[in-house]
Amino acid sequence: MKKIIIICITILMFACLKPPRDNEFDPDNPDKASLTGYIESPEGKVKNAKIKILTADHELYDSTFSDPEGKYEFSEIDPGIYSVLVFHTLPYYHPIDYYPESLPAGTADTLDFYFSTMMFNFDNDSVGTTEPFDFKRIAGFWSVQNDNTAPSQPHVYNCNSQYGLALYNQAVNSFAIGIHFKFVSHLDTLTQAGVVLKLQDSLNYYIVSVSAGILAFCKVKNGDTTIIDVVPNIIMQNEWCELWVDVCDNNFKIYFNGDLKIEKLDNEFGVGKTGLWVYRAEPPQVSVNFDNVTICR
Repeated sequence: MKKIIIICITILMFACLKPPRDNEFDPDNPDKASLTGYIESPEGKVKNAKIKILTADHELYDSTFSDPEGKYEFSEIDPGIYSVLVFHTLPYYHPIDYYPESLPAGTADTLDFYFSTMMFNFDNDSVGTTEPFDFKRIAGFWSVQNDNTAPSQPHVYNCNSQYGLALYNQAVNSFAIGIHFKFVSHLDTLTQAGVVLKLQDSLNYYIVSVSAGILAFCKVKNGDTTIIDVVPNIIMQNEWCELWVDVCDNNFKIYFNGDLKIEKLDNEFGVGKTGLWVYRAEPPQVSVNFDNVTICR
């Protein structure tokens, strides 16, 4: 009997030294996990993107960089639930935050990331720059300036002209564009600002314009303007506002300060350019500041 008791105690001791790993998320589980995948953007594979794994307590667990083919790999990860942060080499791409990423013991997961959102706050551009990264000035006088009231300080992209147009360099079809803007100069019904959409050339494009009292969605075809929809809208001088346009093929949703104002269908134009637009029907010039220009592709 005494011998049996000793054997039982010995078994119990070893069991306590090496308890069963029933919890597949036990970080001490000897069966580790792995994570791999590819990083892409509209331009293709992204090399040297930085990938971070954070614990549930938001502490850095590990980090790595994508290789020339856009591939990244983590091996021997302690089982657990993590968040994954991915940073493009260009500061204009919005970081990707993925949560939760569950990595049970012994699993090998694949997770691909696609950068689709770029934000231009012009803070990385020098004051006086006329064409910030990925923008081309088509008409009017544009320059990066200081503005301590900007949503993203310290810089804005200012247009000071009777007519101004600055285009994003890439052609788009289904996309979204969001802007923060304010009228610096006097605001009246003749003063307008907004965005152009699916621009084919100087005579064919859509436009969303904001002026004192109205928000309008128009089509310019062969130089002739047709109002697709117009709604009342309140805006003040020196007041920052947000305009967002979501374009899905021929469906246009237009938001102002977070509220859906216009939703219309029109299939006149396909792939084209988008950008920032300022106009006043007659002198003097108009001054408008733009910030946080966001483009999702």
